[in-house]
Amino acid sequence: MRPGAVLLLMLAWSCSGPSRLPLDVEPGAASGYDVVLLTIDTLRADRLGSYGYPQAKTPTLDRLANEGVRFENAISPAPLTLPAHASVLTGLEPPTHGVHHNGIFRLDESRTTLAEILKSGGYTTAAFVSSFVLDPRYGLAQGFDVYDGRVEPKGSPSLVALESERGAAAVTDAALAWLREPARSSPFLLWVHYYDPHAPYEPPAGFERGYDGEIAYVDSEVARLVEALEDSDRVLLVMVGDHGESLGEHREATHSRLLYDATQRVPWILWSPSLLGSPRVIEDVVGLVDVTPTLLDLLGSPASEMDGRTLLRSEGSERPVYMESLAPYLDNGWAPLHGMRSRTAKYISAPKPEAYDLARDPGETKNLFGSFPEAEALAGALERKMGGAPGLAAIQTRMQKVDPEELRRLQSLGYLGGPGPAAASGELPDPKDMMPVIQLLEEAESDRRAGRIEDAIEKVERARKGAPKDLLVLQTLGILKALAGRFEEAESILREHLALKRSADVSIVLANVLRETGRAVEGKALLEREIAIEKDHGGILVALGDFLAAEGRPADALALYRRAKEVDPSRASALADARILELRTGR
Repeated sequence: MRPGAVLLLMLAWSCSGPSRLPLDVEPGAASGYDVVLLTIDTLRADRLGSYGYPQAKTPTLDRLANEGVRFENAISPAPLTLPAHASVLTGLEPPTHGVHHNGIFRLDESRTTLAEILKSGGYTTAAFVSSFVLDPRYGLAQGFDVYDGRVEPKGSPSLVALESERGAAAVTDAALAWLREPARSSPFLLWVHYYDPHAPYEPPAGFERGYDGEIAYVDSEVARLVEALEDSDRVLLVMVGDHGESLGEHREATHSRLLYDATQRVPWILWSPSLLGSPRVIEDVVGLVDVTPTLLDLLGSPASEMDGRTLLRSEGSERPVYMESLAPYLDNGWAPLHGMRSRTAKYISAPKPEAYDLARDPGETKNLFGSFPEAEALAGALERKMGGAPGLAAIQTRMQKVDPEELRRLQSLGYLGGPGPAAASGELPDPKDMMPVIQLLEEAESDRRAGRIEDAIEKVERARKGAPKDLLVLQTLGILKALAGRFEEAESILREHLALKRSADVSIVLANVLRETGRAVEGKALLEREIAIEKDHGGILVALGDFLAAEGRPADALALYRRAKEVDPSRASALADARILELRTGR
């Protein structure tokens, strides 16, 4: 952005002053408009120029904000990609739509998406997503005529080398190709998802390194998309971040386990030059659950039975927004977090409850729990909301079975968790007190990516001292020691994990450790027990096929690889295809 451009934008907004809800737009004003839903992963609000960041290089997103409506206090329901997008597309909060984490939940077909509603009204619908986390298997493809989730792994399909992400340029190319199809009809809903700001931060050449460089790169691709839309005077674009990034604040490097504004406050911009008139900044707190009901109201199809509300009719009734993170519980066996956020206050329910006066302390540095009446009111609102929400036991029954290959792909994207909680006794640890453990695991992952396996092991060993029964720590340490060839130690750690909780992922690693130490029969028997429990588990089938191939039974191994592709194609096809190729080429 040119020097002074941010100041000019801020001066333009200050002339009219901040606005309050409702939006000054008539319901149905966008009837028949084409709709573009643009979601940018891991984008915190305060890293855009239009939200006051002077170092930003985001001219396109800032222009959209300057010409449209910018929501100053838009809040994500969860610091995780799949739950947040499920809320964007359904207008439901996680306790209602039932998606609480990446990879181990899916949106049930009984839930109705924005795409389904618009398709029933005659819209053509298409989605182009850029992360394995939003693969069609997780339920968000409902209602889309086209759902392009093609995400190819980088490198070999090994234990820890899968990188399941599609770059912004490729996503834009795919979306533009669809827009230019001669047979495509209007009106349409086009969802484009960019994943690039997610760690690791590796923007292409020509952009500065790090997180800001990834955002600048995405902004340049948004420019290409917007250029293709500008000839139409009947287009409505909504841009949101799904969640933010802590960047070291509150001792969290990335996101998923805390509920501070670094991960929960996201940008939301509405842009439609023919519809929205003069630019505005809305100060009221809003949630991503409000995206679908607001869009439907603009299109003349008011929503019903949603947790979110239309911002066209929300006059004089500012309400707090719900947030949660179950990742600490599901990944580590720590306490889950729930919270409520108003425009000026936040309450977080935790073993050590937290309350913040956001007007005076936007960085959330001074916990006022017990002495801040506004937060006490939020605590009461949260208690009433959670009174009708599913408990943790019910939530665990919703978790879909996920094979080890799928979990490894999620881990390669920075989602280190997935094993689920072990049986807990006593009070669960407070996630904010456990951040040093996560810091060590993240540093270990950086070492692992760089090939420094022993350095990674040393860091996870330190994490284990602070969390000796943490399943994620045990799983990570066991895998690293196996990679280092320290098989006896790996076996002990993996067995310790399995004594706390059964895990197909850990069993597959242990089976291979047993094979490496001359106990292939025992390892094979372990896999056979696993496949008896989960007969259609593609990851176990592939692993068992590897044992048969090592026994000199290529035909039998080939049959298992093919079976994995048949019974579990979305999960096992890539790995099974690689194994089949290895057999055919004698490798």
